[in-house]
Amino acid sequence: MENLHPLIQTKLFKPGLVADLVQRPHLVNRLNAGLHRKVTLISAPAGFGKSTLVLSWLATCERPSVWLSLDENDSDLFLFLNYLIAAIRSRYPQSCQETLALLKGERLPDPRSIAIYLVNDIVNNAESFIIAIDDYHLIQDEEIHQFMASLIKNQPEQLHLVITSRSDPTLPIPWLRASHQLTEIRATDLRFSKQEAELFFQRVVDIGIDPAVVVGLCQNAEGWIVGLRLAALSMQSGSDPAELLNSFSGGTSDFVTDYLISEVLDRQPEEIRKFLHHTCILDRFNLSLCEAVYYGFNKETGKPLVSDSVDPPVLALLSEIKRKNLFLIPLDYEQKWYRYHNLFKKMLESQLLNYFTPEQVGWLNCQASLWFREQGYLEEAIRYAIQANDVDLAVKIVEEQSQNLLNPFDRNVLERWLSILPEEFVWMRPKLQITRAWILYRQFNITVLESVLDRIERLFEEGKCSNDEKKVVGGHVQALRCVTEYLLSANYQNVLKLSEKALRQLPESDRGARSVAFAFRALSLQALGNRKLAIREMEQIISDLSPHSPAKTQAYLSLALLHLSAGDLNRMAQITKQMFSFATENKEVNAIPAANYTSGFLHYEWDDLDAAEVYFQRVFDARYRANFMGGMGGALGLIRINQLRHQLNKSQELLDILRADLLKIMNADLLPWIEAAQAMQDMLQGDHAAALHWARSNPEVAFADKIFNTELPILIQCRILVELGTTSDLQQLQENLLQLKFELESYHFTNHLVQVLAHLALINQRLGNITKALEYIEQAVALAHPGGLVRSIVDARPLIVPLLQQLHASEVAPNYVSRLLSAFGDDKSNVPPKKPVPRTIDPDLTDLVEPLTRREEDIIRLMARGLSNQEIAESLFISPHTVRAHATNIYAKLGVNSRARAVHKARQLGVLLIER
Repeated sequence: MENLHPLIQTKLFKPGLVADLVQRPHLVNRLNAGLHRKVTLISAPAGFGKSTLVLSWLATCERPSVWLSLDENDSDLFLFLNYLIAAIRSRYPQSCQETLALLKGERLPDPRSIAIYLVNDIVNNAESFIIAIDDYHLIQDEEIHQFMASLIKNQPEQLHLVITSRSDPTLPIPWLRASHQLTEIRATDLRFSKQEAELFFQRVVDIGIDPAVVVGLCQNAEGWIVGLRLAALSMQSGSDPAELLNSFSGGTSDFVTDYLISEVLDRQPEEIRKFLHHTCILDRFNLSLCEAVYYGFNKETGKPLVSDSVDPPVLALLSEIKRKNLFLIPLDYEQKWYRYHNLFKKMLESQLLNYFTPEQVGWLNCQASLWFREQGYLEEAIRYAIQANDVDLAVKIVEEQSQNLLNPFDRNVLERWLSILPEEFVWMRPKLQITRAWILYRQFNITVLESVLDRIERLFEEGKCSNDEKKVVGGHVQALRCVTEYLLSANYQNVLKLSEKALRQLPESDRGARSVAFAFRALSLQALGNRKLAIREMEQIISDLSPHSPAKTQAYLSLALLHLSAGDLNRMAQITKQMFSFATENKEVNAIPAANYTSGFLHYEWDDLDAAEVYFQRVFDARYRANFMGGMGGALGLIRINQLRHQLNKSQELLDILRADLLKIMNADLLPWIEAAQAMQDMLQGDHAAALHWARSNPEVAFADKIFNTELPILIQCRILVELGTTSDLQQLQENLLQLKFELESYHFTNHLVQVLAHLALINQRLGNITKALEYIEQAVALAHPGGLVRSIVDARPLIVPLLQQLHASEVAPNYVSRLLSAFGDDKSNVPPKKPVPRTIDPDLTDLVEPLTRREEDIIRLMARGLSNQEIAESLFISPHTVRAHATNIYAKLGVNSRARAVHKARQLGVLLIER
């Protein structure tokens, strides 16, 4: 078995069989007969021997098995998955690698996706085996039910699931029955028969018992196994069998339980009863934990207090309880860890306030919390602190762990712990708020991040924290303020001031927070025209960091983005190569996706879509293991490639996944990018109304993202309106683009400036302003050529081909423009090469400044046949609105203002000479 947390090992331990076990071969045979099915469900109320039956079967079953025992604190998907995978790996240590990697990431996928990962992992295991999950009724979390349902429906042949529960679980039970994939054992099957009851009492009770009493006890207990065991314990303590039979004749199971446990407890020595009530608050315990709860815990020494009382030592008490078989269940092979039977524990807890005041019960839980904290079992320490109503202790434990924020696994755990703590306490504690702020940063939830930082600063102003706390948290606030000021306000001068404050306050050891401050400082320097200094500083940071420092990922990525902002793909490629080397050597969780992401962007920009797809797919596949923005960038890259290839089913599937991921983390900031990609998807799928509605809704984003490879929504808006919009739409859009152009020029964002210039050329070409269109495309080419940008221009789509052809004819960067033209591939066929003008044609007819597209030629031919706009639309499977838009283009290109004149001039130019 792996070196697991001792408490996890207790959950995976198969309890041993009791010495007085009554073998039940008829039930074991049923279990063996159902092994070919997916699931065995053993459902019955407490005390019917569900677990005992499964354990006795697994002890003789030839198929290997693993065991997972649940308790009421396990109703959390992350915990449940950790326990389930630990159970499988206890038998197969090298299994479940992919699923385990998900749990070590920053966030969990949806439950159904996790189930598919686990199924794939199990398929790789050649051996058939059984997973037994005990007490599944304690699971209330809907996500766990979704995971289990998906696991069952996709369950591989190697796996057989056994589930014990006090009630039918929220799983696809009807589907399993209908498909003959379920073996069911119920309470009626588990009841002891008269013969089994007689055999049980012969083994347990030394004194002779009248057979009629045994039959009566079995009838009154209705074969309920725990009821019979309690009766046996009562007899061992001196109860008369005949009187015992009369005492609970006709009573309910609850009444019988209460009566018999009371009988058993009342006959125990005082020191035993005292120990039982002290320790019944514990779900699991060992000797040291019992001592801490029984005697108290010394905070200074980190050990239980030494008892000066006359009570027997805890070890002696525990040994006596074990000897008397008072429902004590061992949880490991060394018998160091134990728990009480659930019914027994419940009964003890119900009597707790008869022995202790609420304050004393709180004290017991607090001692348990202190012990778990000292041992490093922080999950349990927090839980017992909250049960003790000592929220300050729980908060302190979480705050102590918040220093590990840049470890993805710790961030996942911290996020769950924050959800456990009462919100009003989190709200008032700066350390907890800054923990939440870092989680929001990793999710790129920038607007909410800003509100959390505002809250922390208000706490500073109100004097709600100590100077030391303000100093520790303050540097983190300043580092994260660099992010919000850069993205939300574009206040680059202020970012420089904030970064200086952060770097003064943050210790050198706080590499994670410092790397963020350095990164946004460098990006701001570049925006303010100080690119050389920005690059020099980032290169120095990379040099100064240790060879294996995770903070190098942020530095490499920032340096790559600096070169991208300047439109220098060659330098960006060099940094990406270095980042790949670092990622490969260190297997750092964020470096590998980051290197693949920048590689995907580079190959996309170079128009190598096949290679780009490979890199983007790698990023997308790792989206749950690294920060959210990287995974989103990879997904958007794949969506764009699939849309270009008209593989619209794939792109829609990716859009749906991305939208669900955003909703799960409640990130509204990034939703506009998905809506923009969806609008392009709508247009490509022929839903022009939806695409046009989005494009006319003036889509805005929460922040001006000028650094990440997420195509600006305004560019998609431009392409949709060029295709479907009116002149008024385009004029308004041009104003917006001109304003953006001014900002990009002012702040030196060359890569996006190239894109905006290409789209301004597209708009002006569509409006008939050919001279202006040529001016914009020439500016775009001049900026893009040195750095080798291709798709930034080509993504403006085929309508700019005539403009590029004219640049090529004028010998403007001919080799580079040829490369751009070749990148259009099949799309280029939509725009035929410019036709030579016959010398015999009237000079007045040579003013066709731009050739008609193939679609426009189709439309002019149908016009010549006398078809109406509606008939043309039906013939070409487009909307009448699109026909009108194309007609406007045709009239502009031919220099006419009516359909008849357009047809006449097209014939003169030879456009209608040949019918295709």
